Amino acid sequence: MDNISAIKRLACLVALTLVSVHLWAGNMYQYRDDNDRVVLDDKVPKAFIHKGYKVINSKGYVIEVVPPAMTETEKEVVRKEALRQKALKKLRKTYSEPADAELARDRQLSMLESQIGVKKGVIARLTGQKKRETGKAADLERRGKNVHESIVENIERLDRQIAAAETDIVEREQEKEETRVRFEKDIQQLRKLLNMPAVPPKR
Repeated sequence: MDNISAIKRLACLVALTLVSVHLWAGNMYQYRDDNDRVVLDDKVPKAFIHKGYKVINSKGYVIEVVPPAMTETEKEVVRKEALRQKALKKLRKTYSEPADAELARDRQLSMLESQIGVKKGVIARLTGQKKRETGKAADLERRGKNVHESIVENIERLDRQIAAAETDIVEREQEKEETRVRFEKDIQQLRKLLNMPAVPPKR
């Protein structure tokens, strides 16, 4: 009778082993339930998928790890980082670092300052010519003679040219300020995207 019982127990053990082998033929999934207990099953219930899980093959090796679903806060962090990288990529098409933008700004400001200097020189030259023409006119008036029409025309022409040069200087000064503002925006944004401290704007 004992032999028969032993045979039956052996048969049950073999049957259980065969069932276990059959069940383990595919991938298994390891996850945590609501009580934070580790569960190993042939599938992950929908209620626990958001917690993340591991995929284990028939040899007992982890072949994939599915991380937990992100919280809204984590999603916002990822979104902001994506925007930061996009902005940084756009800026770096023009400048690799803030120093490059600063050099470009200084070159443009220097060019505008040079143009202003040229216009100031033109105004000085025209003012000298006007002074000579008005001197001629005053000399004629002192002698009781009529001022030649050509002198009057020269003075009017010089006034127009001086006014035009002065307008150009005002426009170049405005362009200098616009250049400072435009570059300052890019420089500070680039420093922020590269996690560098902000610096006071250059005047």
